[in-house]
Amino acid sequence: HEALAPPAPLDLAGGGGSLALLRRREMGGSAIRHVAGFAMLLCTLLLWVCSSLVVQWILSGTTPFDKPLLLTLVNSSASLLLLLPGVARSTLSIADLRRAARMASTVGLLWTASSLVYNVSLAHTSVPTNTVLSSTSSVFTFGFSLLICKDKFRWRSFGSAVLSFLGCAIVALSAPENLDRRAVINSNFGDVMTVLSAAVFALASVLLRKLAPENLDLGVYMGTIGLIAVSAAPALLLAAHVAGVERLEAPPPRVSAALLLNAVLGCACANYLYNSALLMLSPLVANICLSLSIPISAIIDEVVLGQHRFSMGWMCGAA
Repeated sequence: HEALAPPAPLDLAGGGGSLALLRRREMGGSAIRHVAGFAMLLCTLLLWVCSSLVVQWILSGTTPFDKPLLLTLVNSSASLLLLLPGVARSTLSIADLRRAARMASTVGLLWTASSLVYNVSLAHTSVPTNTVLSSTSSVFTFGFSLLICKDKFRWRSFGSAVLSFLGCAIVALSAPENLDRRAVINSNFGDVMTVLSAAVFALASVLLRKLAPENLDLGVYMGTIGLIAVSAAPALLLAAHVAGVERLEAPPPRVSAALLLNAVLGCACANYLYNSALLMLSPLVANICLSLSIPISAIIDEVVLGQHRFSMGWMCGAA
C-alpha cells in the first residue's frame, strides 16, 4: 500500500499573525463603539441640562404653565418624528413595527412614566439638586442589573453605587439658599419625586438592555413611543381635566415655542442619543457618566442664572 503523505506543517507565523490581526480589529471596533458611546452621552448630558432649565422655566417661570402631563405628552409625541426617515425610504416592515410596538408598550411606557414624575419634580427642586438626586439612578441600575440581567457582582461598581447614594443623601439634607425670589424652593416632595423618577428610569434602562433584540431599530422604537403618546394624549388630557388634576388649556405663545423646541431637542434627539449610547456601553456606565451633569447644572444655576447659592456640604455631597 502507498504510504500516507505526512501532513503539511502548520504556518504558525501566518496563523498567529492572522489571529493577532483579527483580535486587533475586534479591539479597534470595540474602542470605536466606546468612544462613540461616550460622545453621545456628552451630547445627551448637555441637552438634558438645558432641557431641565427650560422645563423648570415653563412650569414655574415668570408666567407659570404648570402642566406636567401636557409637557410630558408633547415631549413623548415629538419622538414620532423619528419614524419619518423609515416612512420616507419605505424601509419599515411589519416585523420592525411589531418588535418596536412590543418594546414601546412595556419599556417605553416606563420611560414615559419616568419623564412625567421627573417633570413634576422640577417644579419643586432646583435643577442642580434635581440633577444630583437623579444620579441615584446608578444605584438602582446596579441593583436591577444584578436582579434582571444577572450581571456579575463587582465590588468596584458596588462601591461607586454606595458613594453615589451617600452623596445624594447629603445633598438632600443641604437645601441651597435662594438668591432670587422667583427661584424654585426645594421641598421633600420634590426630592422624593426625583428619586422615584430615577428608580423608574433605571428600570427602563435595564429592561431595554435585557429585552431589546439585536436588530431593534431605535428610530422605529422611539417613533412608536411617540405614536402611542399622540394616540393616548386626548383621552389622558381630558381625563386629567375632568378629574381636576390638570386643567386643559392652550399655552401662551412663548411657552408654546419653548415646548416645541424642548420636545425636539431635549427629548427626541437627547433620548435617541442616550438609548444609542446605552446599547453601546452598559446601563451602569451610562448612568454613572451622566453624573457629570451635576457641576454643569450647578455652575449655570449659581453663576449664570443667579438663582441659588450652594453650601459646602451640598458641594461635598455632589462631588
